[in-house]
Amino acid sequence: MSEMTETITLRAPKIGIKEHHYSKPQECPRCGGRGHFTPDGPNDEAPKCEHCAGTGKLQAIVDIAWVPANRWHAHGAPRADWEINEQTRRKITQR
Repeated sequence: MSEMTETITLRAPKIGIKEHHYSKPQECPRCGGRGHFTPDGPNDEAPKCEHCAGTGKLQAIVDIAWVPANRWHAHGAPRADWEINEQTRRKITQR
């Protein structure tokens, strides 16, 4: 089975600390790209796929927040030796 892959190359920006990347839409694996399922009976409405909201496609959104080096653990919590100020916290967590 083939697999589509997309790659993001990370390079620190000259300005800004947040980036948003959107993948190409991909076929919903739950409904097979139809957006709905086969009705149970001839008079039934086709149930909409809740996984893709009936669109037949899914898309990944990747948010990247840039922070000073050596200030964050791999799991995303600030290190004990660095107190993040409120202004920086708001910039990092704004969506």
